[in-house]
Order: sequence, then structure tokens, then C-alpha cells
Amino acid sequence: MSKSKSASAVIAAGLIVFVAGCSRSGGNDGPSGSVSGKVSINGTPVTFGSIAFYVDNKAYAGEIRSGKFSVIGIPVGASKVTVNSIPVPSEAPLSTGADEAPKVTPPKGPNVPVPPRFTDPAKTPLVFSVAAGAQEKSFDIR
Repeated sequence: MSKSKSASAVIAAGLIVFVAGCSRSGGNDGPSGSVSGKVSINGTPVTFGSIAFYVDNKAYAGEIRSGKFSVIGIPVGASKVTVNSIPVPSEAPLSTGADEAPKVTPPKGPNVPVPPRFTDPAKTPLVFSVAAGAQEKSFDIR
């Protein structure tokens, strides 16, 4: 495997650990909502990455695959939203590093880089008001 493909595999494995480590539900005694939808950059779907809704400096995150995402257990109210994309090799499944962990096969498609301001919760202009229950929201970053 080339250096860039090896680095991409490590980054993608780190993304999986990041998303798994962020809150998906629980720890919130108040009402919560779930948000699902699509993420694109100038109309091109984000192939593989993560989306996070920040409420009181706590991230509620989910994976983006083929431009689609779903995040559950987000507290009701205003949240800042960040988006990250990860370039990954598409020819082989990625290992998360643990021997017993399942391999992850990323979706095929071009890497669509996200402008840096959308990846930082302190700088992102993306905001979304989460309501109780399920809702849909699409983000087309320009």
C-alpha cells in the first residue's frame, strides 16, 4: 500500500473511532431529536466523513456515507454543525485497528474536501435548531 493510501486508511480508522466515541444518545435528560439528511459540497455529495451537532460544547455525531447521514439523541435547541470528509482508498476494506473489530468498506466516489471553516465548531457558520422527534435537513456547503 502506498504512503498516501496508508495514511488515508489510518485517518479513516480514526474517523470511525471519533464517531463511535461521540455521543449518539443518552446523557441528556431533556427532550431530544434526530436529524437525517444529505451533505454536499457545491452540489457534490460528501462520499465519506462525519457530521456533528454541537450543543453546550458536546458533540452528537454520525457518519456520512454516500452523502447521507443520521444522528440521534441530539438535545432540542440550537446547535452548531460541523462536517468532515475523509479520503479513503476504495479498493480494500479498512481495519479499525483491533483484531476482532469488523473491517469497514467505505463507499466509492471522489473525495470532496470540506472547507476548513466548516470543520471547526468555533468557526462553522452552519447552525440548526433541533426539534423534538425526527426531522430532515440537507446541508449544501458552498
